[in-house]
Amino acid sequence: RKRLVSVRRPRGQRAFTYVAKPQREAIVGPMLSRLVGRVFAGDPAAAVQQLLDTSQLDAEAIGRMRTMLDEAEAQLADDAARTEKESRKAKSPRSPGKSPPAGVSGETTKRTKRTKPATK
Repeated sequence: RKRLVSVRRPRGQRAFTYVAKPQREAIVGPMLSRLVGRVFAGDPAAAVQQLLDTSQLDAEAIGRMRTMLDEAEAQLADDAARTEKESRKAKSPRSPGKSPPAGVSGETTKRTKRTKPATK
């Protein structure tokens, strides 16, 4: 059972009422963010330190936490690299991979109108 829907049947009625249950992440995420903001002045490291100080953690739990921290650190590095790449791309005058033809510097030149030589 996935338990994504709660079923209710009000007393005295024959019909059932089906209500979608909110996902755990939709509830826990904002709740935890408010807790960290209010109790730990917005410092998630202080919240983790409190958890470590007051909990009985075994090696497996610490290993899972270490893996989560490594994944979060890798995600930050990926995001920073992507941001840097997009920043360089935005500053570039032309899109990458498109170079001007051989012998052309890429600068625009002013064209002059050709006139016929004067005849006498």
